[in-house]
Amino acid sequence: MTYSGTSLYFAAASLISCIPAIAGLIARWYTYKWTSILLYFCSVVFLFLAVVFYVSYKLIQQGSPFLLSGLDKLNRILSPLVSKLANSKIVGPVIAVIVRANFFAWFMILLLSDQVIRTMITRMIGHHATQRSYSIVNAVDPKFPLFDKLLDENAEREEKEAKKSYQKRQSRPEYSQAIAYTLAVASKLAYEEVGLIKHELEKDGFDVKRTFLPLAFKNVCAYIIEKDDNIFLVFRGTNPMNIQNFVTDFNIEMADIRSSSGVSMGKVHKGFWDAMGNPNRTAPHGGQPPQRNATLQIELSAASLQRTVISTVQAAIDIGKFTVNELISHVSDPIDNSWIGYDRDVRHHSLYAQAEEWIMALIDKQNNVQPVDDEAVELNDYPSTRNQPPRRKRFFIAGHSLGGALATVFLAKMLQSESPLLNHFSGLYTYGQPKVGDAEFTRAFYPEFTSKIFHHAYNNDLVARVPPFFGYHTSPGTLVFIDSAYSVTLYPPNPRTNEPVPVRPISYLHLSGLLNTNVIRRLSQESWLRVTFRLLFPFFLNDHFPSEYVNGLRQGTLTWMIVGEEGLQGGNSKGDEESAVGMSATSVSSMTKATRRNF
Repeated sequence: MTYSGTSLYFAAASLISCIPAIAGLIARWYTYKWTSILLYFCSVVFLFLAVVFYVSYKLIQQGSPFLLSGLDKLNRILSPLVSKLANSKIVGPVIAVIVRANFFAWFMILLLSDQVIRTMITRMIGHHATQRSYSIVNAVDPKFPLFDKLLDENAEREEKEAKKSYQKRQSRPEYSQAIAYTLAVASKLAYEEVGLIKHELEKDGFDVKRTFLPLAFKNVCAYIIEKDDNIFLVFRGTNPMNIQNFVTDFNIEMADIRSSSGVSMGKVHKGFWDAMGNPNRTAPHGGQPPQRNATLQIELSAASLQRTVISTVQAAIDIGKFTVNELISHVSDPIDNSWIGYDRDVRHHSLYAQAEEWIMALIDKQNNVQPVDDEAVELNDYPSTRNQPPRRKRFFIAGHSLGGALATVFLAKMLQSESPLLNHFSGLYTYGQPKVGDAEFTRAFYPEFTSKIFHHAYNNDLVARVPPFFGYHTSPGTLVFIDSAYSVTLYPPNPRTNEPVPVRPISYLHLSGLLNTNVIRRLSQESWLRVTFRLLFPFFLNDHFPSEYVNGLRQGTLTWMIVGEEGLQGGNSKGDEESAVGMSATSVSSMTKATRRNF
């Protein structure tokens, strides 16, 4: 704070603290002795807290170098002690239980206090350029640059090299760090309001006016956008303001699924699978899907007194039924109104059907599709493609957290229904996604698809490791592990069995968060709100923020592709100071069987 800012702060604090004092004088005048004492006490406490807050602010502002140095020294002192405790058979598990209980308690507090927290954060960090509020998820880092020039240049060079040596390294995953970064930002952006999303996409050159489509079905949302013949389908993760998202997350019962020919595709998370809806618009038993209008038509007759009374009563009954049914429907399965696109019957046209129809229109009509904006646009304004050769369009799917799981389910439904989108599928990029199905479900994805599937896991992200029971298996494709130093490592599936590599387990006794050396070095570059979140919440929840994936991919270096045998776990690298704490000897020794290939 500047001198004038300090004066203004204490003037405001003094003025506010005087309010209960004045009320105490009035209470004293009316002989309310104890009430006046309580008001005087509140006045003093408020003034004291204002002073404490100011002093704390100054201490943090002036003492940041000493604080960082102290945390670094504390890290070095605690490392050997933590290593011994983690290997103990009693203390380690007890501490792990305590940390998990603390996580659950804070999770419930955050869930119940979401609206209050969002209002407070908006007042502290301000609004977006569109005058919209940021989501709680992105308030810690409210920036959305979708492209990085350096990453784009590296991607072009890698693409040229790939064309020259395609046959030699045919089994190599078709991974692009530049695309991974762009889709990570797009997944982060999905947590915001539609107006804010459109603003950021248009700012970075996406064809928002003609290709953007928000999608809503049941309690999940997604959006479609295109740029330079690349079509992105991005799913939103868990929205803290939508309790039904958590119902979807926690519906971990497994459901059997089969292909269109009746072949088993394994078992899948029932909440994720049902949230996507049927792959087509037909009713379950054939025929037309049930149509349910979102509007109610009332007809009144004034031909006679009797008809007037009867039609009025009938209208009142119809309005009552409509109101009750729709309220129950929206409370049990709320839909975000701002995410409803051109298809208004979103309760019966599944998210999959809406997305596939729009994407196929973008592919088949070469962008000659009806706009979804409120502004009318003539088809003559669209670029003519009549005399142009057909362009090869690429289709990418992405999402963070719940969005990543939904993205995987979308691809599974493409395989199940043998969708024509498979001919254009170019990549599935997920970030911090939970497990989706069992081992048989994972095997349903053939090598030609798993070479284009990449699920990212940042350091100790808890969500990327759950559920750990009920037969859930590692997601298909290549594991992309980002450690706390932002070193990016690829772990492709086993070349012989196509079995994916699981991420290493978490040791709940890690020197993570504010005690991690790499995090300490980056503290000076982080916002005060991000540092506050690191103080309030456990490390394995902080590692789940989409900003960690975005920053890791933008600032990180793609170092190794590790191809190994059975027993290999992603993240068990000697370069990561945390992975060696609390890890079993079996998982570490498996690295000796792996083959490292430098990029």
